[in-house]
Order: sequence, then C-alpha cells, then structure tokens
Amino acid sequence: MNVLNWDGLSSHDAEILLRDLLSAEWDANVESFRRGPDGGVDLRVLGPSGPPLNLSPASRIVVQVKHYPNANLARLRTAFRKEAERIEIDADTRYLAVTTAKLSIRAKQTIANLFHPPLKESDVLGREDIESLLAKHST
Repeated sequence: MNVLNWDGLSSHDAEILLRDLLSAEWDANVESFRRGPDGGVDLRVLGPSGPPLNLSPASRIVVQVKHYPNANLARLRTAFRKEAERIEIDADTRYLAVTTAKLSIRAKQTIANLFHPPLKESDVLGREDIESLLAKHST
C-alpha cells in the first residue's frame, strides 16, 4: 500500500522522514545534517547507545538516503556505487543504504554487494521497508 505521495517529497523531506522513523525504531538520537555534499552521510547515530542498538562508544551507524521513488536498478546501482567509493566502512561502522524506490530481493543483493565489505541485505532498505516502519510508528 502506498501511504505517501513519494514523488511529492523532496530529498530533504525523505531524509527527515527516515530520521524520525529510525529514531522511533531504534529509540536513539539519529542526527541529520544540512543539505549539500555529505561525504556519504545523510544520517548518523553515534555510540554509546542502549537497546536495541547496543552501540559501543566507538561505534556508529551511517545512513545514506537516495530519494529516487521511480528508479530502476541501473540508476540505483550507479548512485550507490558512487557512495560505496566515498565511504569507508570499518569494524565500528554499520552502514545503511536506503532508497524510496521499490526493491526486489535481487536489487537488495546487488546494492549490498557494491560496498566493501558488502552490506547485510537487511541494511539495504527500500520503499516497502520504509512503509512498514511508517505503519509501525504511525500516530
């Protein structure tokens, strides 16, 4: 079920929506930043944190949001490949690749494998995942 007019959201609005949903889901302060070049970081959570994340003081979660509601896999692959080249994922960093596009299992696998080391498929979120979070956290 499409609960939002995804085409009507700006990229910044999509990031703020994700910030609020992830803050509710994780019971954590998810930081957002001003518009502009971000070095692969649209949203961030810094450790330490309690459950459910249980981040150590040196750990962090980085979220990159691509607001491409009608994108095909080729466009998403190009966009996330650029991000994968810019971001350094180390043992203390969990990276989430998020898009407002609808994703198949194959698309999630493809995007996850663009990163080094590869992301967990569960750390690639598409529109269906966002809408699930919306349903879970709607007021």
